[in-house]
Amino acid sequence: MKKKFERVFTLLLAALLVVSMAGCGGTPSEPPGEEGNDGGGETVVIRVNSAFNSATVDETANGIAALEFVDRVAERTNGAYEIKLFMDSQLGGSTDQIVGGLQTGAFEMCTKAVGDFGEFTDAFMPFNFPYLYSSPEVVHAIIDGPVGDRIRQDCIDDIGIRVLAFTELGYRHVTNSKHPIKTPDDMKGLKIRTMNDPYQIAAMEALGAAVTPMSYSEVFTSLQTKVIDGQENPCQNIWTDKFYEVQDYMTLTKHSYTVQIIGISEAYFQTLPEDVQQILIEEGHNLELRNREELEAIDNAQLEELKKVMDVYELSDEEYEAFRDIAATSWDAAKEAMGDEYFDLLMSEVEKAEAALKN
Repeated sequence: MKKKFERVFTLLLAALLVVSMAGCGGTPSEPPGEEGNDGGGETVVIRVNSAFNSATVDETANGIAALEFVDRVAERTNGAYEIKLFMDSQLGGSTDQIVGGLQTGAFEMCTKAVGDFGEFTDAFMPFNFPYLYSSPEVVHAIIDGPVGDRIRQDCIDDIGIRVLAFTELGYRHVTNSKHPIKTPDDMKGLKIRTMNDPYQIAAMEALGAAVTPMSYSEVFTSLQTKVIDGQENPCQNIWTDKFYEVQDYMTLTKHSYTVQIIGISEAYFQTLPEDVQQILIEEGHNLELRNREELEAIDNAQLEELKKVMDVYELSDEEYEAFRDIAATSWDAAKEAMGDEYFDLLMSEVEKAEAALKN
């Protein structure tokens, strides 16, 4: 982990680019005095570099929850603190730019899928095992338990980011422009974009895909120009970012569950008054709960819309197991990176969550 942390400091050019891009947003104001905004103090703007699509942010479960988070923080601080979302990756879309921007103070917060941090930290390793989570409730148990606590601390230690909330987009599925995918053999040779995480890449490679990691902001154009044949994402991204315009086929592979973070620079967080820190922590937790409440209905609705414009194939139980058996061969490398003790804790927590669901 130390090696990945040290790598961050080689990102000077990316960080400088982010700083220049963020310049139009100004710098954070000094924290207001005890009188707050009503007493004439200057509002502190906390900038969030986000990949939310500004045109559809209120159509997604995590977007709706994030907008409520913004409102609640402003309300609870009496307007003294403003969370400002810079959507559409205005301040930089790559993980290099996000980690560098948080460290240099170009912005204070970010939203980012955990799979994009694989080059910088192993903190999110528990989410890297394909076909591990049988339901969202099992994911919630991991996030809310000792594994979630370990993830949060590792993220602070490795890259200086405090997780205020884990938000969810649902299960990931494969789309492509070549042909229907019904068996692992149908994956062979397809140029598939994944996030830049070695263990997720390994799972797709085990299935026979020619993996091409790239920043999410580049995916649509790369599909359109045939640089890649396909990609894998949850329904939310496929629908709101209109991948169906450049993809004909979708298979409900459910190979992994998409988790994002809403994170804040730990260095910046520690400069905030204790009461403001507590508000951010509490509203981050409330954000998680709202996201969970909204996700299933929205995910199902978006899938129904996708069925109208794409050839959507749902795997049978036997077909699903064929994909799972092959992709799960990538577990060994992830297990080795985690270590036996941490891996055993993860499996124990998954088993407890599964058992609780059966009772």
